[in-house]
Amino acid sequence: MKDQREPTPAERAEVMFARRLRELRAERGLSQAALAEKVTSLGTKMDDLAILRIEKNAEDVDRARRIRLGEAVIISKALSVRLEEMLRATHKSDNHLQAAEADLAAALAERDRALRARDEMTARATQIEHLVHTLTERVSHLRRVVESEKSDEPE
Repeated sequence: MKDQREPTPAERAEVMFARRLRELRAERGLSQAALAEKVTSLGTKMDDLAILRIEKNAEDVDRARRIRLGEAVIISKALSVRLEEMLRATHKSDNHLQAAEADLAAALAERDRALRARDEMTARATQIEHLVHTLTERVSHLRRVVESEKSDEPE
């Protein structure tokens, strides 16, 4: 099972950029190859596979291609939007996704707190079991001592 970790702020920005890139490219009817040509004509060499790999950030930030700041600026220009718009959720699906991600993060944090509390209680229960065992042995020992003393007393 893949370890669930909280994405870094940079990774969240890359995911948002990738979603907006895919969304705006589709809205403008541009193929990945056509967008790559526009980006290249603006001074940053890029092919359609680079666009594809950048868009993969929307799905799996760990396996996708990172985007450099200069590339982000030129891609934004090629799509005729400001860079800030590439990093903003503008559609309901993005807002719902962000809310769901926040809910998931909160649920995972609560689960982690519950697991820590369970571990603490388990450790405490182990300590208590040890104390009960020790006390039981002491009581048994004292009973043997008392029985021994009773049998040693003259009648």
